[in-house]
Amino acid sequence: DEEWGLGDSDLGFCDTKCLWGVRDPKDVLTNIKTFIETNKREVLIIELTMNEGSSSDLRKALRHSGLLDHVYHPADQYIIEEWPTLQQLIDDDTRILLFGSGDGMESCPAYDCDDRMLFAGDHFARTEADGSDLDSCAPASTYTAKQDEGGGSYGYFVMNHYEHNQMKIPSPRRARELNAYENLESRMESCGKGRLPNLLAVEFWDEGEVLDFVKIENSGKNREGGEYDTSGVSSGADEDGVDGEQGGLDEEYAGRRGLRSSGR
Repeated sequence: DEEWGLGDSDLGFCDTKCLWGVRDPKDVLTNIKTFIETNKREVLIIELTMNEGSSSDLRKALRHSGLLDHVYHPADQYIIEEWPTLQQLIDDDTRILLFGSGDGMESCPAYDCDDRMLFAGDHFARTEADGSDLDSCAPASTYTAKQDEGGGSYGYFVMNHYEHNQMKIPSPRRARELNAYENLESRMESCGKGRLPNLLAVEFWDEGEVLDFVKIENSGKNREGGEYDTSGVSSGADEDGVDGEQGGLDEEYAGRRGLRSSGR
C-alpha cells in the first residue's frame, strides 16, 4: 500500500502456515482499530511472531495504522511485575497488550520497547497450545522470561485449556467436556501455591461453565502471599458475560492474580 509506505512490500498476516492464506496488513490493522474504537470496553491481547525480514515493514504498518495509540505502555517499569486491571486499561484507553518476537527482536525495558511492542521472551508466557499438558500449570518449555525468587514468572501468563479432535480441528463436544466446572477447577488446582494465570483461554466459551468458573475464582480465590483473600473483591462478570464494574478483577490484586477468560 503506497499510502502506508508499503508499495514494494510483501508483508502479510497469516496463522502458522502462510500457504493457507495471507491477509493484507492494512485491512487487518484497520479492522482491529475500528473494533477497538467501536467497542470501548473490549481489551485485546495480540502476539506477533515476525518472520525474517518482516519487522521493519510491520512496524511501519503499525505506526501508520494509528493502532499504537491504544497500546498499553508502562511509564517506568523494566519488567512488569504488576499488570493493570481491565478497568485501568479501559479508563486509560490502552486496551491492547502487544507482544512480539522474531526477526532479531531482543529484550528491551518495558517502558522503552520500540512501538510499544513488548518482547514476548520477557513478558509473555503460556501453557502448551496443543492440549498436551491439560493437567499442568507450567509455562511451555519455549518460554524464557525472567523468574522471580519464588520461581514465578513476571510475564503475562495465559493458560490454554483446549484440545483439538483427531482431525486437528476445534471440537464443541471436546470443549464441553474440558469446560465443565470440575475440569476447570482441577486444572487451576494444579497451580498449587505457585504462579496463577492472568488469562484462561478456551475454545467455544459458551460450552460448559467457563464464565461461572471465572466469576467464582475472581470473587473468592484471589491470592496474596500464597493465601486466599476474599476481602474487597469484585465479581467476575455480569450475567450477560460483560465485564463487571472492575472488569472482574480486584483493584489491589488483579495485576498478577486476577483471572480473565478468553474464548474463540
